[in-house]
Amino acid sequence: MSSWSNNYIDNDGPRNPRGDRITFDFSRNGGREEFLRYLEKYKCAGLLYSVLSDDDSRELLVYLMAFWAMGESKIKIPIDREGYLDALTRASSCKITDMPDPTITSGEYTLGCYDLSGADIKQKLYAAPAGIGSVWFLRQYEYQRNNVICKPEEGDTVIDCGGCWGDTTLYFADQVGASGEVFVFEFIPSHLKVISSNINLNPHLQNRINIIPNPVWSVSGEKLYYVDWGPGSRLSSDPSRYNYDGMTSTLSIDDLVHDQKIEKVDYIKMDIEGAELEALKGAERTILKNRPKLAISLYHSLEDFERIPNYLKSLDIGYTYYLNHHTLFENETVLYAVPKKQG
Repeated sequence: MSSWSNNYIDNDGPRNPRGDRITFDFSRNGGREEFLRYLEKYKCAGLLYSVLSDDDSRELLVYLMAFWAMGESKIKIPIDREGYLDALTRASSCKITDMPDPTITSGEYTLGCYDLSGADIKQKLYAAPAGIGSVWFLRQYEYQRNNVICKPEEGDTVIDCGGCWGDTTLYFADQVGASGEVFVFEFIPSHLKVISSNINLNPHLQNRINIIPNPVWSVSGEKLYYVDWGPGSRLSSDPSRYNYDGMTSTLSIDDLVHDQKIEKVDYIKMDIEGAELEALKGAERTILKNRPKLAISLYHSLEDFERIPNYLKSLDIGYTYYLNHHTLFENETVLYAVPKKQG
């Protein structure tokens, strides 16, 4: 309520709002009692608040729920704003043009080619600056704070759910080293074209990457329709929901592990546009057996702030949970689950 009278005009920055977040309509001069009734829907975050393992994560969750409820004119998410903008600038400065094919298209997107060697990263890739900045410079899929580490490490087997254009896949392949392995779920043809081009640009990583051309789901063999919206691509079983680009067949993580005879899984990342809960259900045997580190996106719906931690907690396998956020707007909230040491 202390933010009720805020009116920030400098809190949008480079942003990519989803447009489906329902924010309290202050323009209607709604009263405080009406606002408090509206806030009832955000009680769903209570479970996550109770399982988070540090004060920083709990405080961040409160700010995020306030942002979802009130919007950028009232709430500033407590991240390093200058660090975030600097990461985007650094990524943009890595763009190269002196090559035969300096861009590649993926659906409606045109991606530039970037050389990260100036940042001491042995990698070239077709990407967008936001992806490079988030993955490489902000380390979106790492949590390192107060002696807690959740990241892919040397020798790990990583499952990358939602490869899109391959920036996360290349990052994971770099982190796991020559003794590690990455399995990436990506099925949309225009995305696969970019991933293949990126692997060709980085032959030193090629033998560590396995492309799984299916969407990850709770069960295998389910036929789903897809629409190619780049990073925001969607799946549905309803043929009338979107103007679809094609049809595909699902594969669960448990079946992937069985079929590929994967002996261990050390780290699972999911950013799959709201399909995270279904994918986790299809990884239950793998999680119970391997207790991998998890980095799971929560920001695709308010309900996921409750459903995903509730499901993981129900497995009762001994994780500690941490939260971090990586933009000035609502996208890129990640829940990290770290297995407690046994014995």
